[in-house]
Amino acid sequence: MSRLRKLFNQTVWAPGGVPDDLWEVRGLFRWVLPMTDVFFLWFGVWGITAGIGSVEAVTSSGWQVWWSLILSLASLGALVGVAFPKLRRVELYSKLVLVGTVSVYILVLGGRSFVDPMVAGTAGAVCIFVLLPIWRIFHISGRAWKKRIARRRAHGI
Repeated sequence: MSRLRKLFNQTVWAPGGVPDDLWEVRGLFRWVLPMTDVFFLWFGVWGITAGIGSVEAVTSSGWQVWWSLILSLASLGALVGVAFPKLRRVELYSKLVLVGTVSVYILVLGGRSFVDPMVAGTAGAVCIFVLLPIWRIFHISGRAWKKRIARRRAHGI
């Protein structure tokens, strides 16, 4: 078997890549979560190359570039983590950073909405986009706690 085929077989897109107990949300894992991470990655790269006016208006140009870089790296880590289910810890930590970074953006937009009410709609839209990564954080954490409790019960702890 080629190396590329072996690599593909470890992804969420491979047959059996999504656990059988999650078959109802297979499309979420194969398409929606990765595309959300791609969207955030694109947003971060856009911020590095062209700038994000809202963040730059509140902070400085240099801080905005660092913010965009952190967003890009967190999105890339989350994408790798969701693509390769064995790397769910990478996804978890990346999503935590991603949600934190996007929350800063929401706060910036929320603050600007007092001066420019038109920005409030953008803040609301970004809140909607960040809900899926927040759900995934709870999903990964919940499954980890469930396994930990099962191990403790098996060992009589």
